[in-house]
Amino acid sequence: MRNKLKAFALLAIGWIAFATVVPSGACLQVIKPVLLWRSKPFKGLGGFAGENIGVALAFSPDGQRLAVAKTNGVIFLRTHDGEEERSLWWQSAFGCVPSSIVFTRDGQYVLAGPAGDGSVKMWRVLDGALVKSLSGAGWLSALALHPDGKHLAAGRTGVTLFRLPEGERVAYWAVPQDASSFTSLVFSPDGRMLAAGTFYARAYLFSFPSGKLRATLEQPFPSASAVAFSPDGCWLVVGCARGTVTFWRLPDCQLARTLSTGREEIIEALAFSPNGRWLVIGGRELSICSMEEERLIGTMPEHEGLVRTLAFSPDGQLLAVATWGGVRVWRWQEER
Repeated sequence: MRNKLKAFALLAIGWIAFATVVPSGACLQVIKPVLLWRSKPFKGLGGFAGENIGVALAFSPDGQRLAVAKTNGVIFLRTHDGEEERSLWWQSAFGCVPSSIVFTRDGQYVLAGPAGDGSVKMWRVLDGALVKSLSGAGWLSALALHPDGKHLAAGRTGVTLFRLPEGERVAYWAVPQDASSFTSLVFSPDGRMLAAGTFYARAYLFSFPSGKLRATLEQPFPSASAVAFSPDGCWLVVGCARGTVTFWRLPDCQLARTLSTGREEIIEALAFSPNGRWLVIGGRELSICSMEEERLIGTMPEHEGLVRTLAFSPDGQLLAVATWGGVRVWRWQEER
């Protein structure tokens, strides 16, 4: 009984904190983010929450499990309660936490990298067997799955394409010599473009499958760490330094507007809700942008730590947040 009263009190405090940062209160009429669970110390190999997990995560296609990066591998958590299902790992003489994770479209495999040797590891979800090691990508830092489910892009100072599930390397896209290392990769919803974010004030757009550089997007502030396409493919959003997010209209690649969180921070993670109504912006706080109103309408309560990865579940009902050392999952409820 005491635990139930404590949980109710924490939820009430979270609602009060959320209400105080919403300028008009209109947000509360349409959206109810409720903290579902946060990560606990892991039983699997590779350390404990608060030490060396988080950084990267991905929902399975059916939304029933969450793959989370840990030292030398990945751990599966049940999305409804955060309980550990299985630990996947590779053998290595030193610790390396994957910076990117993706599931194949059919949900049969999960891929993560970089491993200690710079490769991408591929596990079978059913039994956790390590089935392939995709090499030849150099020391990568970002992964992206093409909408066709048959191509994986891996990159850092160039983009390597692999064919799935065979893991065969099929192409390499070179980048301009003055390009900095890629921090994020994402395909457009129609699969015709690949966007790449970098540590410096440039993001890049490549055409698929040719690999031709389509546009270089110069940002008004340093860093272009995070990139995200809107679900309708009309916008590319870039997270910059100084708490700034830029909106680029497609297909003409024109800068349409700039949005500021009002905080001196680097935006390292972005996520659109599947219905395209909301953009969640991850810095040291979690900000919510209404795409219909084109403005920030609040920040998430009970959040702490610099956000490294954001992901909505396929049905849009859950939002997962990864920071260095921890994972939180929110129930994302909208009024009808």
